Amino acid sequence: MSIRKPMGASRSSTKDPDLITRTKASVSTMFNNAQSKLSSIDPKQAARDTGTWIHDHPYQSAFYGTTGLIVAVPALVAAPALGAAGFGANGVVIGSAAAASQGPAVAAGSLFATLTSAGAGGYGVPIIYGAVQGVAASTGGVVAGVNAWMKWKKAPKSERSKEGDTAEEEEEIDGEETIGSQAPESRNAKL
Repeated sequence: MSIRKPMGASRSSTKDPDLITRTKASVSTMFNNAQSKLSSIDPKQAARDTGTWIHDHPYQSAFYGTTGLIVAVPALVAAPALGAAGFGANGVVIGSAAAASQGPAVAAGSLFATLTSAGAGGYGVPIIYGAVQGVAASTGGVVAGVNAWMKWKKAPKSERSKEGDTAEEEEEIDGEETIGSQAPESRNAKL
């Protein structure tokens, strides 16, 4: 019996001492750069800047804070959602949406079985919590990316940076509209 290598893997890449040396040097440079940038940050100024940003962007701050909280503690969302759907601590709750969707036979490892297990605190808990964390992190990342793109797109071409804005270059753009940056009543007024 022979051991199969993953697709795309070549025997020479694992035995190339120059590749290993270059990789080590690259990683070392990356860590040294990160260390020097982190050591140059003034914690008091960073706290002031963060507070100012939170004050200027209350809806985005609430969104990112909530998203971070869900990623850190997925039970805040998953447990109530499982209970509301009818996946309780003692199994499927009679008369619930889960009971209505349950078939005559539930296959082991199916979505229904995993949700039932998660509701009862079994093997499904890390699976469902991981899914909740993934959705929350992805949503936060997409919203942050869209906001950054909208801000970049509204900036005059002369002010656009190909590498992204730095703290020194960043300034408020008049009429900036980003996801979550407007009060609900001002969004509805435009409709």
